[in-house]
Amino acid sequence: MSALLERPVTRQYSTVADVPVVLRPRTPVEPVRRPIVDVPVHAPVRTKPRTKTNTGFKVAQFIVTKSVLFGVMFGVTYVASTLSGQYLVEKSRTQGIEALGRSRAAIQSEKAIQRRLDGLRTAAAIEDWALSHGFRPADGLGQTSKVQGLVATNK
Repeated sequence: MSALLERPVTRQYSTVADVPVVLRPRTPVEPVRRPIVDVPVHAPVRTKPRTKTNTGFKVAQFIVTKSVLFGVMFGVTYVASTLSGQYLVEKSRTQGIEALGRSRAAIQSEKAIQRRLDGLRTAAAIEDWALSHGFRPADGLGQTSKVQGLVATNK
């Protein structure tokens, strides 16, 4: 309805093609009918049993192929494991030589430290250290540095 005229709006179309598709009447569509076709039934095909020719050759070829494949895989695995084993043995030998050198150096430095420590344990060295750091004997008898062969120990 038109809001201005209070009457329905009507339009005149001149042809069916001018009418919008939504407003056109539906025409029923009939399904396509196909003719019934008889499918011929085939007789069962007769097959000849296969003759066993060259089956021994195929079995032998299969066995040879698998054997060669096994041999190649075994060879590759053997070579790889041998090389890796040799590498690991050589690496451990090199590490052993390096550890031996480090242990010799540690023994030499321990001997040098022991010689210095033995020199610091003598009575003369202890008295010289005490005098150089301001320690004075209370009774005035601190003349032990002149005595030879005395070693201060706590045993």
